[in-house]
Amino acid sequence: MTDLAAISTTPTEFGDKGFIKEDIIVYNNFLTQDECERLVAFMDDEDQPWSMSAFFESYGMSIMPEDPILEKYGFERDYFAKLADRLQKSVEDAHQRPVKSVSSHAQKWQEGAFAPFHSDNTDMDGNPSAWEKSKLVCLLYLNDNYEGGDLDFRDHDISIKPVSGQLITFPGGINNVHQVIPVKGATRHTIGAFWDYKESEYSAERMAEWDAEIEKVREQQKEMQAEWKEQLDNGQHPLENGGNTGGY
Repeated sequence: MTDLAAISTTPTEFGDKGFIKEDIIVYNNFLTQDECERLVAFMDDEDQPWSMSAFFESYGMSIMPEDPILEKYGFERDYFAKLADRLQKSVEDAHQRPVKSVSSHAQKWQEGAFAPFHSDNTDMDGNPSAWEKSKLVCLLYLNDNYEGGDLDFRDHDISIKPVSGQLITFPGGINNVHQVIPVKGATRHTIGAFWDYKESEYSAERMAEWDAEIEKVREQQKEMQAEWKEQLDNGQHPLENGGNTGGY
């Protein structure tokens, strides 16, 4: 386990900044504990439109610039718009380059949820995928009252037990293949956002290739989600008996 307490940090407007590796940067106290607790309550609201994500027992929800449900939990309805702006500035501070938003989402990881080793923007041989725009990722952790759920990097001696209020950002490609180990004891709540380099441009032909690949992958995911449901109904877990089919 990587000892984050041993990493030297510098105070910034985004929290206490430290380098886990030259391109894996942490901001401690990016959010206050009060914000985290109220965001978890917001996510647990019965009116939230969660849907199954690409990882076993993990559920995603789009983040809207304005959301009236936020007001029930003491936030302004445009809180997420302001948070998105702060996330972008922190990513630009961390990686020292301008970026543009690709996507962002809230995510809850139920007990048993995990993500197998993956690259955010390539296949496992390093070939660009339909998600190649996702050059950088930032992950915001809203609670830590669970076991497991560590962020683990395959090719580096780095395994991180996230702390509530912490932001971690890194290039999510083949040089930082990562996994989330199974969550135990409670639900893990996160907010994730992906970023492209501001100057990036893509041809119409390449974007058409993305669309075709995404359609194919979505169909595969539907099949895998059906398998997961069957496993859950039977009290089984994908990692039993040496399996690793926890997502894409």
